[in-house]
Amino acid sequence: QLLSDTINAQHIIGAEEPILGSFPNIRFNTVSHLELVQFIEQVIMDVKPDYLFTHHPYDLNNDHHHVSLACQAASRLYQRRDIKRIRGLYFMEILSSTDWSYPSTGNQFNPNTFFEIGPDGLESKLEALFAYRGVMRDFPHSRSKEIVEGLAAYRGGQSGLRYAEAFQSVFNLLEL
Repeated sequence: QLLSDTINAQHIIGAEEPILGSFPNIRFNTVSHLELVQFIEQVIMDVKPDYLFTHHPYDLNNDHHHVSLACQAASRLYQRRDIKRIRGLYFMEILSSTDWSYPSTGNQFNPNTFFEIGPDGLESKLEALFAYRGVMRDFPHSRSKEIVEGLAAYRGGQSGLRYAEAFQSVFNLLEL
């Protein structure tokens, strides 16, 4: 069910089919760090992306934490192999994971990069989220329609945009 929901959500937002490993859901802590890094490195070599977006390393979801650490390590593959260098690495926020992390860690999500999605993008995002069966919840849960809309409006207000997605830039190589 999760695979078909993922593919459906990707289609709704116009993204390519996801590249997924066969890692155990909610048990990435049982997979070696090296195995996760090598999987992501292989995807980087195959896809040759300019930018890498990953979870914030202090998400409450432990799988997100492990993916973030592996992506950070894999983003430096160019230093070990003759491949195209990634131009930027960004952390994303995930409702009910990033926002549920306790502030005592001192490492909260700190958005500094914003992309305008507008009303149409917000509508597509909501449709894609609802494509995941059993994931959306009633208000005031973080994964409710109202909170998703409110966060997009808030992030837009922070950046002077009409509804936005926020990211934390870890590094970004700019061309002058």
